[in-house]
Amino acid sequence: MTNPLALLCCLILSVLQGSAPQYKSPTLRDKVRQEGHVRSVGVADDFIPSLDKLVSGSDLILRGRVVDERTRLSSDEYAVLTDYTIEILDVYKYDQAIVRVGDRIVVSRYGGNIVVEGKPISIETINVPPIRWIVPHVFFIRKPKGPGADAQYYFAGDNLGPFVVEKGKVVCEVKKELRHSVAAPFCDQDELQFLRTLREKIEGRQ
Repeated sequence: MTNPLALLCCLILSVLQGSAPQYKSPTLRDKVRQEGHVRSVGVADDFIPSLDKLVSGSDLILRGRVVDERTRLSSDEYAVLTDYTIEILDVYKYDQAIVRVGDRIVVSRYGGNIVVEGKPISIETINVPPIRWIVPHVFFIRKPKGPGADAQYYFAGDNLGPFVVEKGKVVCEVKKELRHSVAAPFCDQDELQFLRTLREKIEGRQ
């Protein structure tokens, strides 16, 4: 037989737990209201050790150029996202997505500067430089995993996602200063040679 006193205690405990206030950490909007501004500097840690891993971790690999850029708060307002609209010039790999030359897709990355309620929020990732407009890049792109994503696509490997290809060669810029193991062998390399190596890597993964 069920003990009535025990049943009552369980009922009271359940009610108390249900009514207890749940702590919620402040959003960026909350912080900017409290402090008048928000500034954060960090380092991206989406480390990828090799070009093979970068290729296999990318759902899309394409040549394109940025034609638009917009910064926004994430839907939960805990992060700033920068959305890059990329015009596709050539496609080297696609997986579970059909894209064609001439299409435009939006690829997002964390960080950026935005004004919320008239006050500035700056979230800077020092090893993820802004992407230059119009200049062609080879982009390594991944689709978000799981439900509830705040973007259609992200850059694979954060600062490794875009490779600038300008005037017939790979231009590393910040990647060269970082001496990243993936980028270093291709800095200042002939563009056609880089693309030939890239296609070999992609074909070896298919």
